[in-house]
Amino acid sequence: MKNSKQLIYLSSFYGSLLVAGIWNVPGLNFINAFCCVGTISGSLLAIFLYKKEIGQTNLQLTKDVCLQIGIFTGLFGAVASSFLSVVIELLFGNLALEIMMQLVPWNNIDVPDFFNEIINEARNQHMSIYYAVPAFLMGSIFYTFILTPFTIIGGLIGWGIFKDKN
Repeated sequence: MKNSKQLIYLSSFYGSLLVAGIWNVPGLNFINAFCCVGTISGSLLAIFLYKKEIGQTNLQLTKDVCLQIGIFTGLFGAVASSFLSVVIELLFGNLALEIMMQLVPWNNIDVPDFFNEIINEARNQHMSIYYAVPAFLMGSIFYTFILTPFTIIGGLIGWGIFKDKN
């Protein structure tokens, strides 16, 4: 039988995979434009999985446990998001920039010439394997500060949703 810490880490890991996918899959990442719903949903999934695993055991779902799940989901999600971001950039290039550039002419938006030069220069640059490790490390730090507050909020919302109503 798994103890409480193992269940917290495992459910947080699964929630972080959802967070990483939502943050990095092109098109799907627009979900976060709605008050980081995708990030919050990672904590909700983690708390749901934790509650499902504790089932008939003597472990309880408390506010402290939900906060821990929120924090670990954010931390694990930062590492997973950074890793996935670097892998997508190495394999496919800057997909977000390509999608943005396909949307701009479609909406008949006039862009200044100097901006077009900057965008074309960025489109021609590709991440090399030598920049992957620094990009991963910097991305992990960046994502930690962005994701963790929202996964903590998700943990508190999850406690409100999934706590025992007794």
